[in-house]
Amino acid sequence: MALYLRMKSRFLYSQMNYSKVKLPFYDSIDIKSVSDSLHTYPIHYHETFCVSIIERGVFVENEVIAPQGTILLSNPGEIHENSPYSNLSYNLTTFYISPDVFQEPGRILTFSDKVLYDPLLFERLARIASQPDETNAMNLLAQSVNDLFDQHGTLIKRDPVALPTNLTDLLAEIRERFAQKLSIDAMASQCRMSRFQFIRWFRKHAGITPHDFLLLHRVEQGKRMLEAGKSPVHTALDVGFYDQSHFANAFKRYVGVTPGTYQSACTIFQDSEKRQVYFC
Repeated sequence: MALYLRMKSRFLYSQMNYSKVKLPFYDSIDIKSVSDSLHTYPIHYHETFCVSIIERGVFVENEVIAPQGTILLSNPGEIHENSPYSNLSYNLTTFYISPDVFQEPGRILTFSDKVLYDPLLFERLARIASQPDETNAMNLLAQSVNDLFDQHGTLIKRDPVALPTNLTDLLAEIRERFAQKLSIDAMASQCRMSRFQFIRWFRKHAGITPHDFLLLHRVEQGKRMLEAGKSPVHTALDVGFYDQSHFANAFKRYVGVTPGTYQSACTIFQDSEKRQVYFC
């Protein structure tokens, strides 16, 4: 299985939910650490693989329970929601891995298991999250990602997702016009449905309501603007919120922290040299 991972010599200082960890940051991988959290994440999805090591407590995804010492896996586009177990706080570190790092013509990698018990891989990922030396972290990361997909991933045929044509067009329109005022009634009329029929139809095929899809996309775009240094006030307006308060509420709901805290956690130091690391 031939894989490649694009990396930049950058560092991400992360302070999420009052924890502060110095982490390597790469083109194709983001790393987020959360400590003493009770946050519940509503229905959402990621465009990346999510590999979470549960360092303390128990974390729940849909109906799957991941206890301390296990690794929780999610595939790109997988609809899910997360919560603590029995209202007990948790510590975890999540690696968001872009599917673009894998090059297999006509096939895609996927995880069939949701929870892994792999002490060696867990220990490696935990070391990466706390590793202050970039070179060692980069080598260990390449080895760990390779082992993760070799041992636990499955290659399947790349088949296009079968969505109704009008829904595919509608999703593209929402992504393009996310900063504008979009009316559910107008979208329903465009699909020749009542508001109620449209919401049920959208959720049946997309796995999420149109309102939540729009909010989530706005938040994701907001994250990128904050990472680029744009102020929370200007970001709120640029992604389609009327004011910073509404943006902050939506942002915290999906991300777990306020835009200001997130931006403070994303101080990135970047070298001009870009390197590629190839591994098999």
